[in-house]
Amino acid sequence: MYLIDFGNAKVIIFDSDRRDTRLIFKPGFGAPEQAVFDAPQGAYTDVYGLASSYYYALTGIRIPSAIDRINGAVYTPLKNVINCPEEISDAVDKALIMNINERTGSAREFVEGICSADRLEIIPKFSVVVGTNIVMSGDIALDKEIAVGREDSDIIIDYGEISKNHLTIYYDSHEKNFTVVDKSTNGTFIDGIRMEKGWSYTVYPSTTLVLGNDVCRICLDAKYLLK
Repeated sequence: MYLIDFGNAKVIIFDSDRRDTRLIFKPGFGAPEQAVFDAPQGAYTDVYGLASSYYYALTGIRIPSAIDRINGAVYTPLKNVINCPEEISDAVDKALIMNINERTGSAREFVEGICSADRLEIIPKFSVVVGTNIVMSGDIALDKEIAVGREDSDIIIDYGEISKNHLTIYYDSHEKNFTVVDKSTNGTFIDGIRMEKGWSYTVYPSTTLVLGNDVCRICLDAKYLLK
């Protein structure tokens, strides 16, 4: 099963001089900010939809509409509905907080919340892309510095613009992020910005590093498996 979208369905009505956007709210799944025209939305909005869908999948019960909750309807914590581990209930409850400043901020944080450290296996991964082709891929060891370069490296990329010791990658299993240090002559780029040589940069899964003049790219990611 794939959950495709948690955004608002919208009806757009045009007249001679303006456009009126009317929101179609999804009771029990839509976040409170989705019920207000032009209210700020973000990843936390999708988290609310994800958590409410997860709640419904586990219990068969749709939580009160966000509008009803604003008007006093009571949300029942997951652990009071079904027998489940404390950390799962806490993670779901936090993702369904009405206040966006207190709610879980990303889907990744939500997934990590419902899976305690001893139940979640994280496998950092990399792939080397040249043009549109993946020419190399594999796993990255946890909590170990990995050297990338043209020679004498853990990941060897033998292209002219790649330095002998181009960069290092370190995956922190506690913080669940990567640290990247550029050591090259021709540079490493993130989002079009050249990294300062010798500086440590913290990046997260789904980050792409561009080496040299786009001679190749290294895609960093992480796979999450329930034990």
